[in-house]
Amino acid sequence: MKKVSLLILCLSYASYMQSELLPEHLLLRAISHENNDCCLNSDPCCDTQCQKPLVCCKKGPRGKRGKRGHDGTTGATGSTGSTGVTGPTGPGAGATGNTGATGVTGPTGATGATGSTGATGPTGTIGNTGATGATGSTGATGATGADASLLDELFINAPMMYDINGLNPVRIFDTLYGPNTLFDVWQMFRSSESPSTNSIATQFVIPSTLDSSQPITLILHCFSRFVDEIGNGDVRFQVQADYKSFQQEVGILAPATGYAETIASPDYAVIDPTPGNLMYFTVSLPLNGALVNGNTWGNLVIQRIVPISTIEYFGSTYLAAISIHYTRLNS
Repeated sequence: MKKVSLLILCLSYASYMQSELLPEHLLLRAISHENNDCCLNSDPCCDTQCQKPLVCCKKGPRGKRGKRGHDGTTGATGSTGSTGVTGPTGPGAGATGNTGATGVTGPTGATGATGSTGATGPTGTIGNTGATGATGSTGATGATGADASLLDELFINAPMMYDINGLNPVRIFDTLYGPNTLFDVWQMFRSSESPSTNSIATQFVIPSTLDSSQPITLILHCFSRFVDEIGNGDVRFQVQADYKSFQQEVGILAPATGYAETIASPDYAVIDPTPGNLMYFTVSLPLNGALVNGNTWGNLVIQRIVPISTIEYFGSTYLAAISIHYTRLNS
């Protein structure tokens, strides 16, 4: 009976120890000592007081697992690990997103420096003529002009002229009016020719009735002829003039002053005549009345010079006469 009680006690203790999750080696083990030796103190089946073996125990079957306990409280979050290496860029750029809404217009910036003026555009068409304005007030009456009945002139023809070589006028147009035509002229070459072959001069007496306060006009009477392959062009004349009175010196040494004036004509565009004919034309130049005033003798030297247009007529021109238009004194 005593052995049965001890066996039940050991089984209860073993069951209790198993429920407390003790290791298997601490459970009861079988102890058989025929000589009544005491068991080890570490043996839970020993009576520590008498140090005698109590019973020989065997490991009973494992009891049922107890119910799972409640989940414990979640522990604190651990520290964040270090950032990993950036992964490779994905293939291809993504599609462009939609354009965002236009923002509010910002304030106008300062005006920049003015750029250089562009090229002038083509001239527009001429507009319609505006209405005629009101007639202005009548101006002061001008000075009374010269009496037309007092207009006069003097002339100098070809035989009254000369050149530096003392030659006579040419008579190359001896068939102009048919056989045995008499027609004296001075041939004047283009401006590039030597002055010794291109200067024609004359002298004249200044009329005592000449009114130097009125316009004085020198007129050259010339001709041109048709010359094949010469082409068109312009001619221009220069006149050097001098005027003297009693006991005045002539020349370039003091007290003389050389020519009193040098004047040039406007360009004249030569027009070809019908082959075999001549084309008559005149060129006018104004003389300075203040320089003419009070003098009784005059000298003129005529040459061809380069025209203003620089497109010179290469053919010869022919000087036939000189006239001076003036107004007589009203006496």
